[in-house]
Amino acid sequence: SSSGGAGVQLWSHKIISDYKSLPNPPIMSLTVDSATRTPRPGIDDLTKDIASGLWKICSSDLGLSDSEVSQCEQGDLTLNDIQFKAQSNNRDVPFSFVTFKFDPTGYKNYCTGLTSCIEQDEFFGVNKEFLKGLIAEEDNNVLFYWVTAIGHVFMKGNGFYKREEGVKLTDWVNDLVNYDAGQILQSDCQDERIPNNFPLDARCDDDLLAASFTAKGKSPYFTPTTPTSPITIPITTPSPILTPPPTDDEDTVVGLPYKPFTDGANCLFVGHSFFIPIARKFDGFVELAQASNNIFFSQHNFGTEFSGGQSGSPG
Repeated sequence: SSSGGAGVQLWSHKIISDYKSLPNPPIMSLTVDSATRTPRPGIDDLTKDIASGLWKICSSDLGLSDSEVSQCEQGDLTLNDIQFKAQSNNRDVPFSFVTFKFDPTGYKNYCTGLTSCIEQDEFFGVNKEFLKGLIAEEDNNVLFYWVTAIGHVFMKGNGFYKREEGVKLTDWVNDLVNYDAGQILQSDCQDERIPNNFPLDARCDDDLLAASFTAKGKSPYFTPTTPTSPITIPITTPSPILTPPPTDDEDTVVGLPYKPFTDGANCLFVGHSFFIPIARKFDGFVELAQASNNIFFSQHNFGTEFSGGQSGSPG
């Protein structure tokens, strides 16, 4: 989430490769929530400022070749280059970007240090052009979900559960790890229902909307909507409605866990911009579920690493 999304993009190839080296590698997907590092062409890029120095990303530890490390040290390797390589080497893994049509934090970061900047209503178009550079002409595996709203980070409060463009955001994200072989996952954007308080450009981009991912195999979590034969589910008692504690914005999230995850799922969350309170809520959701019905998440384990300020930068 937020600027931590750049860290996820930079380390994705290394993390995915490590998991793929396991005897039974898990199903994986990568989702960036509200990425804030849209580069300014001809002015700078991530590897020219904080990444190469503070984050120390110019390293073979990220899966970079010797020539790429050299490019990185000279400031000529872009975040797009690293992201696109991770996608190219892992075509069986869907990469996705969940983005507001106007993100004030992203716009502020884009304009920082400039004496003259583009107008707010131009930023959506600039961001779209940047993300289109990640789409592969063949065997694409990057997807986009655009929300017609002004905001930053969906995982704050209960925005993640409320959002619905063409499809619900929760369903869209669930499909990234719950699919059948050959199933096509689509990007999502709509520009027919525009909130009255949204004053900026809301038009979808045909190229981004057409970006899709074709699953290479069936997810072990896949559950057919209409099964052709009986499926035995290990839960024999009715599933209770889970009502987690109120979030920071005093709203309440109500929902059931997806059936594939009632035993738990291996997850790694990497965040920035005060992500740690969000991560701790996941553990609270599990505690609530177990208090309601102790058969949920029997293998749950939770741990965090946190460091504030500059000491919390990856690298």
